[in-house]
Amino acid sequence: MKNNHVIFQQVGIVLILTAIINTICILYLKVQTQSNSSYSFILNTLAIIGGVLLFSRDQKPVQETRWVAAFLLSRFVGWLFIVLPLHLITIEVWLTQIRLSPVSFFIPILIEIITGFLAFWVYCKLRNISVVPEKIRLDNTISTPKLAFILGILYTAIMVVFLQLIFRGETGAKAIEIAHMQHGNNYKYHVTDLRWDNNQFNN
Repeated sequence: MKNNHVIFQQVGIVLILTAIINTICILYLKVQTQSNSSYSFILNTLAIIGGVLLFSRDQKPVQETRWVAAFLLSRFVGWLFIVLPLHLITIEVWLTQIRLSPVSFFIPILIEIITGFLAFWVYCKLRNISVVPEKIRLDNTISTPKLAFILGILYTAIMVVFLQLIFRGETGAKAIEIAHMQHGNNYKYHVTDLRWDNNQFNN
C-alpha cells in the first residue's frame, strides 16, 4: 500500500504541473489567436482536481483517471496515424504559419504531444493491480477500459469528418469565396479554422 501512495503522489504531481503548463500555453494562444479552448480548459481543470486528490492519497479518482488516460491515449494515436496522414492542412499552409507565427504554430502541437505521452505514462502507472484499490479488484485483475479506447478512436473519426467538411466541403469553399471578395484574387486562400462573427464567416 505504501508503494501505491508513492505512485498516487507521482501521478498527482505530474497531472497538476502538466495542467498548469497547458493552461498557460492555452491562455497565450487565446490572447494571440482569439481561439476558443474551453474543451482544453475543462480537461486541465479535471486534471488538477484529480491530481490534488491523488496527491492526497485519495484512491477514489484512480479508475476515472485511468479511464480518461485511456481515452486521451487512443485519441492521440488516432491523431498521429489518422488525422496527420490525411494532410487536411497542406504543407504550404504549415510553412506559412511557421513563418508568420512559429510559437502559435508549435504550441498546439506540443500540447498534443505532451498530452499523449502523459496519457500513456498515467495509464501505465495506474493499470497495475497494486495501484487499484482492493474494493474494485476482481479476481486479482482489472479489465482494460475498452470503451475509453473505442470512444477515443470514435472521437478522432468524428473530428476527421468534421474537418473534412470545413476544409474541403461547401463551408470551406464559401469561406474562401468570401475571402476572395474581401481581399482580392492576388492571394492564395486556405481554410485553417472557422469562426462565426456577426453573421459572417471569418477564416
